[in-house]
Amino acid sequence: MKSLGKAGGSYVSLVSPGCKTDGGGGIGCELSIIIETVGASGPTPIEFKLLSSLASFAKLSCWTTSHGAVFVKAPDVSVHSGIIKVTVPADSIWTLSTT
Repeated sequence: MKSLGKAGGSYVSLVSPGCKTDGGGGIGCELSIIIETVGASGPTPIEFKLLSSLASFAKLSCWTTSHGAVFVKAPDVSVHSGIIKVTVPADSIWTLSTT
């Protein structure tokens, strides 16, 4: 788990076991990123850069959890040239996933 810095929160990313992230191809690659901003001081802007075969994804499904709403489907998040940009509200958990 990695910290999001001063704004508060953390994230973890998971890549499918058969995925090669060193430029060796993306067949069978799946990706999930879980972001939490519990206790954050406000909305947290986040940018991820996907490398190698992971950069070929065009979009990721987004699921949100906050007070009173658990695992709600949100609009997909676009990936542009391997870059993901989102702003996660305070006290939320977001899951971005290819599945």
